[in-house]
Amino acid sequence: MLSNYPIDVVLLAMDLAAAKDFYAETLGLPVLSETPGGVTFQCGGDSHLVVTRSIVGRGTSRRKQLSASPTCGPRSANCAGAA
Repeated sequence: MLSNYPIDVVLLAMDLAAAKDFYAETLGLPVLSETPGGVTFQCGGDSHLVVTRSIVGRGTSRRKQLSASPTCGPRSANCAGAA
């Protein structure tokens, strides 16, 4: 059963520094390794928590606005601000 084995959990964070502060300082998880793209923490036993940098969600609201317009979409050259 899974409960008999160590696991590695991967989470995404838009603010990696804030996530590192929360898991290391607030929860007290020791940092095992750190790169510009992620931080690995030691959990119970041989289990690890890996938090990686995410850009998902940035600018989402503007893309949704552009896509929702029938005359202006993210691929429209006639739309101001289209990307």
